[in-house]
Amino acid sequence: MGGVSGNAGLFGNAESIGTLLNILEPESTTFKQTTVQKFTSYAFKNSPIRRGLGFDKPYSSIEYGEYPNKNLSKNSFGHTGFTGTMFWVDPDKKLTIVFLTNRVYPSRENQSFYENNVRSKLIDILIKK
Repeated sequence: MGGVSGNAGLFGNAESIGTLLNILEPESTTFKQTTVQKFTSYAFKNSPIRRGLGFDKPYSSIEYGEYPNKNLSKNSFGHTGFTGTMFWVDPDKKLTIVFLTNRVYPSRENQSFYENNVRSKLIDILIKK
């Protein structure tokens, strides 16, 4: 593609992403809280669809269990990426997590990240503190 292509990647460090997420906190005056609530709520209430209007939402399924973790509130929201990256915000617990990793190393066939449930275990550790 000659070095030019579209992608869904997010390029930054954990601190800069955390700063960006701060604008969604209730204390922020960047957006009206009604706007933040709309974009961080479930798009379809009482539906198996886990997506919100702007972010992923927690959900439970037989196949995947509690996503991303059973200890997060229903008001939480975030995004998990293909390479293992994640950010998640739980306003009820006053918790913001930014986790930058590369689960595709050494190859895309590497499944240990999922087999070891790394994201959920990380959330458990952070919530216990």
